[in-house]
Amino acid sequence: MQKLYLFCRKIHRIFLFLMIPLGLAMTASGLLLKSDEPILYLTFVDLKIIRVLHRNLSPVFAVALLVMMLTGCFMYLFPWLNQKFGKK
Repeated sequence: MQKLYLFCRKIHRIFLFLMIPLGLAMTASGLLLKSDEPILYLTFVDLKIIRVLHRNLSPVFAVALLVMMLTGCFMYLFPWLNQKFGKK
């Protein structure tokens, strides 16, 4: 069970570093799509490209977030699981 914990921790850390740029890209594109005011100042921004970027990144973001949630839940519950079902 200790090996599974270490594997989950490694996967969680890898996906953490994947989530940082994905989260920033999703946040920036979502903010640009939500409000019209920044678009007035950023005349070089094409909303069609932003919309496509946001739409195509959202499944990748959701899968990465799901993996992080599952590994995080396992790491959170690991002390209890190890005590309950671990080798004695």
